[in-house]
Amino acid sequence: MDYFLIVIILIIGGIIQSSCGFGAGLFCMSLLPFFLDYKIALPMMFLAGIVLNIRILFKTYKHIQWRIMVIPLAFSFIGRIFGQLAVNHLDSRYLQIVLGVMVTMTAIYQLFWREIFTIKNNFGTASAFGLTSGLMSGLASTGGPPLVIYLLNLKLEKYAYMATIQMLFLCGALFSVGLTSASGLIDQSVLLYSLVAIASILAGSFIGLKLFDKLNRLKLVKLVNIFLVITGLSLIIKSLI
Repeated sequence: MDYFLIVIILIIGGIIQSSCGFGAGLFCMSLLPFFLDYKIALPMMFLAGIVLNIRILFKTYKHIQWRIMVIPLAFSFIGRIFGQLAVNHLDSRYLQIVLGVMVTMTAIYQLFWREIFTIKNNFGTASAFGLTSGLMSGLASTGGPPLVIYLLNLKLEKYAYMATIQMLFLCGALFSVGLTSASGLIDQSVLLYSLVAIASILAGSFIGLKLFDKLNRLKLVKLVNIFLVITGLSLIIKSLI
């Protein structure tokens, strides 16, 4: 039963990311720790994310805005290093509490405050959002929202937005796989789970890309965020009991 639920979670994650541009990590990591050890779920999501990003880029790669990527990507690498160091030294229970707080606060922000704040496009903004995204990604594979906020502020055309953010995620995930591998967290069990994750998340991506032009993404994001608040709080409570 647990394996079936893991597959369903990953399929839904693939649908969300392929239709909205982000969200697979947030959605899947909010639920996978209920069924898998945190230090198995995290590298599994990095590996599955690489394949998912490549799948989406097959359709959108011509629209990548390379110049926009440089600063946030460089600083996201720095953030991922600090995130990985925390993963290496913290117990899975404490990591789940951190994940629950990050998921809950991110979802609340996107539900209530997203339209209130505007940001200036400069080196400081690009580096700050890149660093924050990298730290959240290294800790919990949840670094999408900072990059979404940054790129949406640039008012890119939707295919340029989708292609650029997927390339940022791809480069970051490749970097994190190198870090987790060097830390000894990628073993046979992670690789076996990753095969299932890749197949499931790819299935979801095919559905999501079909829906990309048809879905009301604002309504979908709102529903996902309400769900994330509930699961984020559940993670915190589960880890504290």
